[in-house]
Amino acid sequence: MNLAEWLAKESGRMTAMAEHMGVNKTAVWGWKVHGVPAARMKAVRDFTGGEVTLEDMVPDPAWPHPAGRPVIDVARPVAAVKEAA
Repeated sequence: MNLAEWLAKESGRMTAMAEHMGVNKTAVWGWKVHGVPAARMKAVRDFTGGEVTLEDMVPDPAWPHPAGRPVIDVARPVAAVKEAA
């Protein structure tokens, strides 16, 4: 189950999560809409009692978007980058 589904199951969950995590409800809403930051994933999993798993929060494996968005190849060797420039 994803975070949005978990939050929708019971009134007050967003407020409780925000208080537990030390953030405001807007931050939790952002996680619901845009995804949970990697640094918060384990805490979210633990807070939800494992109902929202790490696998549920991992970004879409189809990224980068197939329609194409500029991406920096951080794995490309530095020498190859200098040659291309």
